[in-house]
Amino acid sequence: MKFTHIHNYCFEGRDISFIRSDKGDLWFKINQVSDAMNFAPGSLVFMYNFTMVADLKGQVGVLRVQEGKAIRTNHLISEKGVRKIADKNPDNPDAKAFVEWIEKTKNESVILKGVSK
Repeated sequence: MKFTHIHNYCFEGRDISFIRSDKGDLWFKINQVSDAMNFAPGSLVFMYNFTMVADLKGQVGVLRVQEGKAIRTNHLISEKGVRKIADKNPDNPDAKAFVEWIEKTKNESVILKGVSK
């Protein structure tokens, strides 16, 4: 799978970066998703939900970017994976709001839709 460049947005004052695959799928940085859904970074709640969603296979990954001699590692989760975590937490209004923001932003943005001018 190949990725396009990183896109940066803002959700409720939080930085959200995503990349789009050559298939049009959106991938988000896991730490930013955790923050947007109001799970503490590395918290047991987020890790529990992340590891307990058995059908997240293929929905998480690692992207390594070389910057000079250094390699930066980004842990990613697909939009589908984000939705699955939100579905497992129906009482979390932040998770629901984040998924709604993704959908709204996708509908308003040609970048998220994968349409080029």
